[in-house]
Amino acid sequence: DLASAQARYQRAVADVTAAEARLELDRQRLKDMVIRAPFNAKVISTQTDVGQWLSIGDEVCELYAVDSIEAWVDVPESVIERMSSVGDSVSVQIPALAGEIQGTITQIVPAVDPMSRLFPVRIAVPNDRNILQPGMSVTAMIPTGAKQEMLTISKDAILRDDAGEFVFMAVPNEQQPDSPFKEIAVPVRITRQFAIGDRVAIMPGGMPPGARLIVEGNERMFPTQPIVDVSATARENRNQQAQSAEQEQQGS
Repeated sequence: DLASAQARYQRAVADVTAAEARLELDRQRLKDMVIRAPFNAKVISTQTDVGQWLSIGDEVCELYAVDSIEAWVDVPESVIERMSSVGDSVSVQIPALAGEIQGTITQIVPAVDPMSRLFPVRIAVPNDRNILQPGMSVTAMIPTGAKQEMLTISKDAILRDDAGEFVFMAVPNEQQPDSPFKEIAVPVRITRQFAIGDRVAIMPGGMPPGARLIVEGNERMFPTQPIVDVSATARENRNQQAQSAEQEQQGS
């Protein structure tokens, strides 16, 4: 009886071992049936149905990355040799969002379209807020000339009227030297070249480098309006307070 019981025990142990092996195999098969995206993405479309058998290489679905979108722009062959290099930063405008994003050139495809004579250029555009969607229209500002210094201003300083774009520049109040307002706002016409982030490159002329422009409240200003440099006033007040404190310490 003991030998018979031991034999049954050994068979039971073998059955458990075999069952555990089958369970592990089924777990692996189930795991293999779960398809995971290799990157953070959203599903655009599916090419399979529930319960459908698949073979290696069959298409399951179409994904697009949500962290970074690749923009494709076409560049004329006349400027392709003079344009920026891979890795350079470019400004990408999205009309649907009325915004502008900085992208990075990832590839200049060396294959021209025989009809349009355009070269495809790929630009990686960050999509941290997941607001960019596939198929959106974009316009890229790609530099094609040699690098050179440009006069840039804050985009918040730019105003527009029927005659075009202009800014308000702070200049000395020479017409009223005795006025408590030492500066006035003078409108200066500008010619926009291109935008990079929150800066806009303009044509030189009419505005010296280092000029101070009005960027807040400028939409309510009028020509020759007296202005006060709040930052300068604050610095002067701090200096006066520091001098007063120093004099008090010396007196004590």
